[in-house]
Amino acid sequence: MDLEKQIESLAKDTKQDWRSATSESVTRQLALIKRAPVVKDAVLEFIGEVLDHKIRILLKNEGKIENKRDFGKKKDEESVAVVEKFCSDLQEHFILLSKNPFWSLHLLKWSVNLMGRFSQFHRGKCPDPTQLELLLDHWEKCQPMHLLLTIAANSFTSLAESQNGVSCILEASVKYGVYFDWIVAYLGHSFPGIIIHKVMICALRDFADCDANDIGSERPSTVESAVKILDHLSLSHSEKIYQESKQLVDSFFASSESESIAVLPFLLHLATRSKYIRRLIVSLFIQYASSQNLQKAVEAVNKWKTKKNMNMNRLIELVIDLLKNVDDQSKPLLVLFFNLAETHDGSTELLIRGVLEKLLVNLSLFVFANDSSSEDIPMLSSLQRHASFFTEKLCSCEDENV
Repeated sequence: MDLEKQIESLAKDTKQDWRSATSESVTRQLALIKRAPVVKDAVLEFIGEVLDHKIRILLKNEGKIENKRDFGKKKDEESVAVVEKFCSDLQEHFILLSKNPFWSLHLLKWSVNLMGRFSQFHRGKCPDPTQLELLLDHWEKCQPMHLLLTIAANSFTSLAESQNGVSCILEASVKYGVYFDWIVAYLGHSFPGIIIHKVMICALRDFADCDANDIGSERPSTVESAVKILDHLSLSHSEKIYQESKQLVDSFFASSESESIAVLPFLLHLATRSKYIRRLIVSLFIQYASSQNLQKAVEAVNKWKTKKNMNMNRLIELVIDLLKNVDDQSKPLLVLFFNLAETHDGSTELLIRGVLEKLLVNLSLFVFANDSSSEDIPMLSSLQRHASFFTEKLCSCEDENV
């Protein structure tokens, strides 16, 4: 069949009610877009409507949809087995198409956006979006969604060396919010190393371009989406996140490029957004903290402040907030701060003492507030069992300023 006749056939197929579309008609459309990519948007939009109809059929058969008018006259004519066969027939064709570098990005964008849209639209018939494992299990058993997951995974594999794949995921995560988390969970656990590496690099670049005074805010952005992804993956892949963070710190000390000066504010931002990531970042700080490294860090932050016209008080507030929320690492962290405060190295000594002073004032105000409890601040709660240690250390300190 020549191209002109194929396009005529496409027009005929897309004019029909998508409720009656068959795997044969959809397969013909997939074959056509290989020869005439210009029709891809129309074809993929039509297939999306077909898959949405299949999802509705499965949800109805589960007894989750009560409004029978949503299904038209053919609402009872298609069984679950037919839906599963339909998706099975299409899977091989989509997998072959996703291996083509030209199509992999188009299919990834299409599949993740459809999944996000379907998950959001059918949210009332599914487990709560915060229950990721239940939601993931629910949608994996849904053949149309499983087909889209397979398409997304294969397309992402083809884009493994490109930032474009992760950019698609981050953008969809921003767009669909909590209804996209289960998709991130699936892809993240399937490709933990790639996802974590690419997400951190992509988020760092976006962070370096953002308004510095937005740091610590909760506005939707690809950076906040990255925090959410890393926070979820930290439960099972904390070591990979730690190694990626360590590589960023290593690159910071080895580089003077503009993107590098954003590394420390970026990691600080991650730490203030997630208690799991906070532990990793604090461990890195303890590992790298020295007078020489802190001097480099101060210089970089000053460059960042100048470049972004950032209010330094905002950055210090974030540091204080980070410290207050440290729990089991509070003792080694404070010991490190006390030691650094006694280095007699001008700028480092002043910086550390300034942070300690603000931290102690902040903690004192909190403790003496009538409506407060030390359990509300993880650092205070954690330090209670080390009270005698720090009392002895302070009493034996020769420097009265410390």
